Amino acid sequence: MNIPDIEFTRIRSLGPGGQRDGYEQFICQQVAQEPPTADAKFVSLHGAGGDGGVECYWTLPDGTKHGWQAKYWTTHADVDKAQLDKSVEAALDQHPNLTKYTIAIPADPTGRTGGRGKSLLEKINDPGGWLEGWRSMATTRGMTVEFEFEWATNIVTRLERLDTTGIQRRYWFDADVLPAQWWKDRLQEAIDAARPRYMPELNVEVPAARSIAALCSDDEWWAVVFGPAPGELHWNGRNGWTDDTGQLVGTVRHTVNAGQNELLLDAEWLERWLTAQQKSLIWIENTGKDVYRGFGGGGSHPGRLTRSQVRSWTPGGSMQAAAPGWYRIAASTP
Repeated sequence: MNIPDIEFTRIRSLGPGGQRDGYEQFICQQVAQEPPTADAKFVSLHGAGGDGGVECYWTLPDGTKHGWQAKYWTTHADVDKAQLDKSVEAALDQHPNLTKYTIAIPADPTGRTGGRGKSLLEKINDPGGWLEGWRSMATTRGMTVEFEFEWATNIVTRLERLDTTGIQRRYWFDADVLPAQWWKDRLQEAIDAARPRYMPELNVEVPAARSIAALCSDDEWWAVVFGPAPGELHWNGRNGWTDDTGQLVGTVRHTVNAGQNELLLDAEWLERWLTAQQKSLIWIENTGKDVYRGFGGGGSHPGRLTRSQVRSWTPGGSMQAAAPGWYRIAASTP
């Protein structure tokens, strides 16, 4: 197996944040493999700006925390003190038990050169520098926090130590490991191989395909189950419902067992409803009288359930939640 070079500009993208999200997840996975103590508990957080200044942290047995912040800056010139100040302040405010804070940056800093201006390390470590300012922020909050940086060389060294098989390196830094285009290419190959025996345009739906979809509980099945619903359901006051065309709608009955709703379906009705009517399952009471009483009605007066409430009503659910869609109509109305 060829093990790729570790180039942080090629790190795998994840989620809407792309490579930034991928790098944050990569750091959290690495940190999770090295607990500071045997009984420490690891927590990984998620959310742009919603992580409280840390991507992940270890909670030690005494309740103190070691937090990590990941910043996806691939050159030392990208390092932004203002962003770091914001993260440090959030971490101190949101994690008062923090005693150690490590910032992981996938770039190596510049050192002292003797030239004009300060190097990155000088800005961080010199008296009055970044570290001193952060320690002061902690002190004003009654905290003592150790601040550390983990640079690219440190990150690579740890990865090489932990990843003895090279699998982690292949996943995170080999762009050819099952990228999106790989899946598209395999799909096209399958389509090409199936022609002319199969063409999507000539596909014929058969009952077996729907049964398989139901067993797999895939999106196609739920699109059928929760597909277009009647505009209204009318309770006829006798033990039946009609849709907005006046056609009688079958009933879904339910019982309550140990506090859990269980739907009792008539198989023939269900098949007819899904295949012929192509409408959604309607989770309704089998006796409209009880439903109507729950909305403040009395006796067996008819009623009507509007489209917006058809899907929201569930047996045994809160009648108050569905009440706005139910109203009294004349008893003579079918």
